[in-house]
Amino acid sequence: MTTSAWKAAGCEKQGPRVTIQSTVEDAALLMCEVEIFGSTDSSASNIALEQPATMTSTAGVSSPGLAVDGDASTCARSLASGVQVFEVLLSASDAIDRIVVHAGVESSAFSVLVDGVEVGRT
Repeated sequence: MTTSAWKAAGCEKQGPRVTIQSTVEDAALLMCEVEIFGSTDSSASNIALEQPATMTSTAGVSSPGLAVDGDASTCARSLASGVQVFEVLLSASDAIDRIVVHAGVESSAFSVLVDGVEVGRT
C-alpha cells in the first residue's frame, strides 16, 4: 500500500465533493482508505469517515464505503476499464485542508480534485 497526501488549502474550496480519478485509462483504482481533514491540527478528525462514497465501477464484492470506513485493511476496488473515478461527498460547509489517500500499489496514477479543482501533492 502507498500513502500520498494532498494539500487542498490552495484551491480555496470547501466540500462537498472530493474526487479521485485514475490518470491511466483501463487501470483499476484500489482505495484502501481516504482521509480528509479540515484542519492542520494533528488531532483533527477525519471528515470523510462513514460519508457517502461512489465509484464508477466495483470489482467483485467491493463497495466504495470500504474506502471511508476507518479501516485501511479494507479496500474499495474498481474494474480496470476506462477512466475510473472514486468520490466522497461531504457537508457543503466542510473546509478541506488536506487529503490523505491510502491506495494499493497498482493505483499510483491518479489525481485528486475538490469540487472539480485539482489539488497538489504535499
